[in-house]
Amino acid sequence: MSPADLGRYAIAASITVVPVPLVSAIGNVAFPRLAARRGSPASSIRLALLATAAAAGIASAILLPLAASAYWLIPAVFGPGYRGAVPLLWILTPGGVFLACGQVVGDLLRGLGRAGQVAIAQGLAAACTVILLVTLVPVAGAVAAAIASTIAYGMALALMIRWLWRPPRLGQARHRRRRLSVSQ
Repeated sequence: MSPADLGRYAIAASITVVPVPLVSAIGNVAFPRLAARRGSPASSIRLALLATAAAAGIASAILLPLAASAYWLIPAVFGPGYRGAVPLLWILTPGGVFLACGQVVGDLLRGLGRAGQVAIAQGLAAACTVILLVTLVPVAGAVAAAIASTIAYGMALALMIRWLWRPPRLGQARHRRRRLSVSQ
């Protein structure tokens, strides 16, 4: 990948993380509520659904207009030499939504005492990224990097959502109850 392609990729990737700080606030509010286990399991599920849907909605509401206007916006802000960042931004836009939602779902899992599952999902996503980069970048350059990032963010989110909706194993629940009784 040439330095120019790397610069275009950096611009596209930077734009796709714009919603992350705003969406992270959702996880920061939901985390302590889940950790305290206030309410019924149904209310915890409702909170998780609401937080995940809000994250997806906010990230989409920010990124979709940016992606739609990117053909004119990127050259106007960075110069015509950066028009090559536009298709990269279009490829990375779903990845940006996945990344923002993954931040929130990760906070929800941590609130439920399942931080290890977040680490596993992120580790698998990192391994997936490396494999895709090594195999695809020599063939497709910056486009391959955008595809690899979007796939990895999507994979991490899918794993974390699967684990969020699945109740913890018996040993995990027992360990959490024991830890809570010791701290009180």
